[in-house]
Amino acid sequence: MQAMVTEGGTISYLSHGATYLYMQLLRGLFLLFGNKPALALWLQVILFHIAGLFLYQGLKRVVGKLPALGVFAFFILCPFFRTLSMELSPLGFYLALYCFCLFYLTEVLRDIHGKPLQYFFGGVQVAACIYLDFIGVTLIIWAILLLLMHNLQTALVEKWRLCLVTFGAGLLAGGVVLVVTDLLFTQRSVMQVLM
Repeated sequence: MQAMVTEGGTISYLSHGATYLYMQLLRGLFLLFGNKPALALWLQVILFHIAGLFLYQGLKRVVGKLPALGVFAFFILCPFFRTLSMELSPLGFYLALYCFCLFYLTEVLRDIHGKPLQYFFGGVQVAACIYLDFIGVTLIIWAILLLLMHNLQTALVEKWRLCLVTFGAGLLAGGVVLVVTDLLFTQRSVMQVLM
């Protein structure tokens, strides 16, 4: 395993951002507690539970406690997800980030009276999720639905537009910074990074 701490061992930059970050997280865990594969398995299980809790908290604000609890129970108890939580892969790490971003968007975008910096930071988070895995695009749909659902009922259409523009600016800025950082670290072409 590449994340194990060995003399002269390093983690090479992989083409998938979530994989690289997950390997760094495992390496940090092994540096702290020693090369114990059982710790990596426990980390995976904990990441899945963290993802489930963020998913529950994010959905609870939108659909209510009972449906959100049903989704959380399905996420934690379904044999498919239980099997995935026992495999060492970056999926648990990415799901934890994705669900945190979903939770953050739900908290911030449900009220257009928040500060514009919060919307900008939400856009940056979504850009990071998209960079790590393309499924993060669904968070853009989630953000737009939240704005439409909670804020078109009011007469503050101009404030709603400002929120959307600020969120879009954060999305664009985060995407550009991540792509440029990737270009600098890997010396690949723009098309290779985007692919």
